[in-house]
Formats: sequence, structure tokens, C-alpha cells
Amino acid sequence: FSIMFIGVFLFHASLGIRVILEDYIHSKILLNISLGLLYFVCWLSLIAGIFSVFSVHLLFRTMF
Repeated sequence: FSIMFIGVFLFHASLGIRVILEDYIHSKILLNISLGLLYFVCWLSLIAGIFSVFSVHLLFRTMF
């Protein structure tokens, strides 16, 4: 459930930030760079979130 929440949250956040970027950045090159950076940060955050959920799961599984 936690991994699904992280994925849906990041997808929703990326859609919202994409709309803001498309509204305020008028240069095509700068917009493409910004969107690429946005998607890179979202994927990196997703990977970090999944890793942290699994590491906490393994930590508590071995403790008890």
C-alpha cells in the first residue's frame, strides 16, 4: 500500500507541476529541459521511496 501511495503521489505531483511549468515557461527549449528534469526527479524519488519502504520492512522483519 505504501509503494502505491508513493507512486500515485508522485504522479499527481508531476502532473500539477507540469501544468505550472507549461503555463509560465514560454521558451520551448527551457520547457523541455524543465520537464525532463521534473520527470528525472520524480523517477529518482520513486526509486528512493521504494528502497526506503523495503529497507524499513526488512529492518522490522529482522528485529522481531
